[in-house]
Amino acid sequence: LNGNPTNSTNRPAVVAAGLPVNAAGLPLERPANADFPNYFVFPDAETFQPILARTIEVLGLRPTGTRRDFDFREKTFAAFAQGQIDFGDSVTVIGGVRMEQTDYTASGLVVELVERDGLDLPPLGQAAPTSFSRKRTDWFPSLHLRADLTSAVVGRLSVSRAQVRPTFEDARNFQTIDTVQVTQGGATRTILRELDGGNPRLEPLLADQVDATLGWYPSPRTALTAAAFYKDLKNPFISATFTGADVALAGLAPLDAVAGTGFTLARTVGNGGSGNLYGVELGLNHFFSGPLDGVFFNGNLTLIEGEARSRFVRNNAALRLEDQARVNANVSVGYEDDRVTLRASATYVGDRIETVDATNAELDVIRAPLTTVDLNFRFNLARQVQLYADITNLLDELDYRYFRGIDGVALVNRTSRFGRTFQVGVNVAF
Repeated sequence: LNGNPTNSTNRPAVVAAGLPVNAAGLPLERPANADFPNYFVFPDAETFQPILARTIEVLGLRPTGTRRDFDFREKTFAAFAQGQIDFGDSVTVIGGVRMEQTDYTASGLVVELVERDGLDLPPLGQAAPTSFSRKRTDWFPSLHLRADLTSAVVGRLSVSRAQVRPTFEDARNFQTIDTVQVTQGGATRTILRELDGGNPRLEPLLADQVDATLGWYPSPRTALTAAAFYKDLKNPFISATFTGADVALAGLAPLDAVAGTGFTLARTVGNGGSGNLYGVELGLNHFFSGPLDGVFFNGNLTLIEGEARSRFVRNNAALRLEDQARVNANVSVGYEDDRVTLRASATYVGDRIETVDATNAELDVIRAPLTTVDLNFRFNLARQVQLYADITNLLDELDYRYFRGIDGVALVNRTSRFGRTFQVGVNVAF
């Protein structure tokens, strides 16, 4: 909202209306899901909401949420050609190429929020958004081989190029600047100026990859698979924090306290120069028979290593790939027949790098390992009517992030508790 009930302009109107200028004296409450007894205490919502509504009315405040809007526009033209050759009944080769031409525009604002001598000033920034446009053409060839080595063993080999596009959050053309100023000797000095925003200039991550899979099918009810893969990466995404003089590595000027220009910190996403990813994946699927007919088991384990490098971050040192766990596993057990499906599944995702600091590994933010358990039920009430019930995150696991810290002593970054989710419903097919 544009306005501050505590500043010298607004305070008289707020006081004249009999409204408080701060939360002192209001009844407080701590949310039931806050596990820290001395933190996260807020004004009682039922008491605070009418005060907020009346303050907005008295001061004639208006929402400024649209200042944070950003816009994406994209047109994609694609074409592909594919061919297949069969060598007898046991070997098949499929090859092809896909062309994608993308015309992309991202628009948004730069908004600066200034606090001067403890008071919030009206937001600064552009009156109209700026736009960034790019047009690119990419080619994605692929070659796939399948061979029936025996009646129960199948081998597969693939060589291809693929891409991963940046998320809207990472590529948004919107930046915020948080500025803190103090008045000293009649002059205004800037003591903090932090930039946080997306990067509309991000290039897609490109991967030249090789995958080899061996599958053993000893019976129609059982499948065991083992796979190995390697990916040579170009333009891997790196979320980085630059502090102090290191903001120059991101192409920005360090803070000039007198002029109020430059930055003390910058958070954004960039493209690294190169990287690689490789690993193995093991899988088992089995449907029981006899007295256990209808019972099934699925399991999967993936072990991954990889790295990314950027000349702007730690002198091109090897970094763990962003948001890539070294260990991923999932297990499902259940029962299924023509009318009923019951499934219990557990998923484990190992620790992951979320952001890196440009110079200090101790300030990297790591997302802790997470194990979730889900339950699913389906019942076909009639041919076109199905009842369902789902429980997600049965164990109420916390999503926990921390700074790497020094000598193995981690520091909390933040925790998120999403709780359990219960869902029931009916699916009707017409």
